[in-house]
Amino acid sequence: MKNKDKLLGNIVNSYKYSIKRRIWASYAIVYLIICIIILLTFAAAYGYNSCMQLAENTNVYADSIFEKAKRTSIYTDGFSRYLNLLVGGDGIKEIYIIDGDDSIISGSASASNNKNIAPVTGKNNSIFTDVFPHYARLDEKLYLDIVPFGYNAQEKPLLLVIAYSLDDVVENIRLIGRMLAATMLAGFLLFNVAGITRTDRMLRPIKEISEIAGRITAENTNLRIDEKTAKYELGELAETINEMVDRLRVSYSRQKRFVSDVSHELRTPIAVISGYGSMLKRWGKRDPEILDEGIDAIISESNNMKELVESLLFLTRSDNENIVYKMEQTNISEMVVSTVKEENMVHPDFDFAISAKEDVVTVSDATRLKQTLRILLDNAVKYSGDSKKIEVSLRTTKDNFTVSVRDYGIGISKEDLPNIFERFYRADTSRTKQTGGYGLGLAIARVIVTSHGGSLKVRSREGEGSEFSFTIPLMSENPEQPIPQSDK
Repeated sequence: MKNKDKLLGNIVNSYKYSIKRRIWASYAIVYLIICIIILLTFAAAYGYNSCMQLAENTNVYADSIFEKAKRTSIYTDGFSRYLNLLVGGDGIKEIYIIDGDDSIISGSASASNNKNIAPVTGKNNSIFTDVFPHYARLDEKLYLDIVPFGYNAQEKPLLLVIAYSLDDVVENIRLIGRMLAATMLAGFLLFNVAGITRTDRMLRPIKEISEIAGRITAENTNLRIDEKTAKYELGELAETINEMVDRLRVSYSRQKRFVSDVSHELRTPIAVISGYGSMLKRWGKRDPEILDEGIDAIISESNNMKELVESLLFLTRSDNENIVYKMEQTNISEMVVSTVKEENMVHPDFDFAISAKEDVVTVSDATRLKQTLRILLDNAVKYSGDSKKIEVSLRTTKDNFTVSVRDYGIGISKEDLPNIFERFYRADTSRTKQTGGYGLGLAIARVIVTSHGGSLKVRSREGEGSEFSFTIPLMSENPEQPIPQSDK
């Protein structure tokens, strides 16, 4: 008993958790229901049509019987013999005349002994009563057609009853029903073969998708699903999964490079601090010059590490959408002028040219926008080369304002240009030691600008300089919610 229950449970689970079997079972059930409906509809239609044909014969026989009754009495043996002659034609089983009390007055030879025929005026329980226009006893394989037949001597109405046998009709229904059932069974078998084959073909891409998805790992992101073999919605699914894998590959690649770059950037200051710490431990206590040099180096490298960690924390908060910008009325013109003056104080040997429209006021986070402009100015100073000229401009349109910083230095190559906003990317790798920095400034600037609903662009030609500009919409009121983070 337990084995039977277990086998039954396995069968149920195989259909419950198998898409192919569930599809097959669904189509099979629908097919069987359609076959049953067709068989029942055919039987009802054929039976109804056959009875209607018998009813059409009644008018012909009734006219003939009326004419005979005019010439001879219905109570004579000659009239009964005439009715006997009509029995057997067109499936007629009995003909008789009854009065209002269901008493047979005259009829064919066996009419008076046929208990299946009389009475006819009683209650009819057949389900076909409302379907067929005449009295029918299909359960007894009889169809009785009733026609008024005048009155007797007591002025009571008489009825002519012609009873048709439905044996041939029922047999034809059975024969054709068996033929239809055999045809449908053959069709069901063909349907199963074709359906299973078609289902396997349709579900094959799902199996491939499952297998490939199971083989995709962080170290193996080059696998792709063949979109040509998947059609319709499965093709869209395959395309979506391939795009997802591409994004995962890019994200994982960036993550690896990010970890590698952070490790590399932290290795140098940690090594410097460790080296100077060891040197101070050995000789710094007795040599003031070594002591001062070591302390200055440790402070400098600590500040560099602090700057790196703060930049990384900012980018991490941005990725997690945890940065809240302090939005308030800001005079962009004053912010640009004051920031450039501060930069000029730090680099007095540079020529800063300012072209700024006055009184450009908008709602923004002034501190973050000032940080963005400082990043662009610092980059311009680092990469100006022999040129000491930097141009800063502030322009406005009806809906936006644009701040641009242009230098005439070494420029950026076409190969490096698409990557300069990525984290830890530095175009002039040959001059890293001289220019310094971690390659995070432009990434931070882009986060700030896009978070304000703007865009950060660059135009550059190697050997001729670069121009960075950010454009931000003008707003007159504080938003009710903090500015949401944009896609970066």
